[in-house]
Amino acid sequence: MKKFILILLLFSTLLVFADENTGNETTYYYDEPKNEQANDEVKKSKGSHFILEGDLGFSYPTSPLSDYYYLGLSFDTVFGAGFKLPNSPFRLYGIFELGFGNFKVTRTDSIRGELYLQNFYFMYSFGARLYYAKLKHRAFFDFNLGKVYNSYSFNEEGMERDLTASEDYFAMKFAVGYQYRLNYRFSVGGKLDYYLPMPDKATFYNVNYTSQQYEEDITWINLSISFVYHF
Repeated sequence: MKKFILILLLFSTLLVFADENTGNETTYYYDEPKNEQANDEVKKSKGSHFILEGDLGFSYPTSPLSDYYYLGLSFDTVFGAGFKLPNSPFRLYGIFELGFGNFKVTRTDSIRGELYLQNFYFMYSFGARLYYAKLKHRAFFDFNLGKVYNSYSFNEEGMERDLTASEDYFAMKFAVGYQYRLNYRFSVGGKLDYYLPMPDKATFYNVNYTSQQYEEDITWINLSISFVYHF
């Protein structure tokens, strides 16, 4: 009997040793079956009806004409609802967007010395987004119309404190971007926005930014990274 138990223990030990050295991986109950992986790929190609997007990046002024332009920060939130266009790789979304940001410009004036202007803005807008989608890769174009609220802080050499002014006007916003679909729920990507006032709407230089009296539109671009939730 003792010999039988000893032989059984020895045989079990050999089986365990052989199993550990075969290189086979144990499949546990929580491993994802191949058919579920395939279903996930199908979901990626089908897209989703709703998106919630957060964009974090930098704003950079493209006008008014100045000697130096300084980067600011920007943050946008986008909510969209849409559908796939039949028999095409395109998807069309209606979007609502909120944006915040700031930037700074400086100029040297022959009469008044160095001038600077700090701008803070808030914009809400409605528009459309057109996706070109191919599996996990998505390129898109946005066109929005909305309202901008600008708050300026102005100073020149020798002034003891800043002057402030504000204005609001209607504006257009264009954007192009790319997103990579990580899975059915999440995407990451990048986006370039361009902000342009509607004609005759922006009344920049209310703060008398230069010694010459004229108005100039304020425009800027945003470059940001995007995080998108699909549902």
